[in-house]
Amino acid sequence: MKVIPNTGDDNVIEAIGTQLSECKRVDIAASSFSLFAFESLMKELKKLPEARFILPPDEQDLSCLGTPQDRAARNRLQTSWLAKKACDWIEKAVEVKRTTCQIPQGALILQDANDKATQAVIGSTDFSTIGLGISQGNSLSLIQGSETP
Repeated sequence: MKVIPNTGDDNVIEAIGTQLSECKRVDIAASSFSLFAFESLMKELKKLPEARFILPPDEQDLSCLGTPQDRAARNRLQTSWLAKKACDWIEKAVEVKRTTCQIPQGALILQDANDKATQAVIGSTDFSTIGLGISQGNSLSLIQGSETP
């Protein structure tokens, strides 16, 4: 495992980017589901035959419209279009499970056609622009990425 500082080019989206387009399935446990995180991975995610999400209880806000760092993205006025694209993808390819408690640590696992994990990222990562390293987050967050399958 290696530490991913989630800044600059050494971030979660770069760690999974090359393998995401080649995998069969992605499994994600996260405390949020940002439309802007979906937008940044939309092209690759829509190619996947299946995905699985574990999200917190129904009563928890998923921060679908992101964080204060996503203000510029919200100002593009594309959230309705993004929400429609995300809903279409979720209905087509995603199995969603809800927990009964908070999700303190995120996980993102890529699997190949043989259901073997090829890449894993765990730690202070969510399905958000901060969690993927697109927006500036907490510099003390600890995220680890696998270096081998």
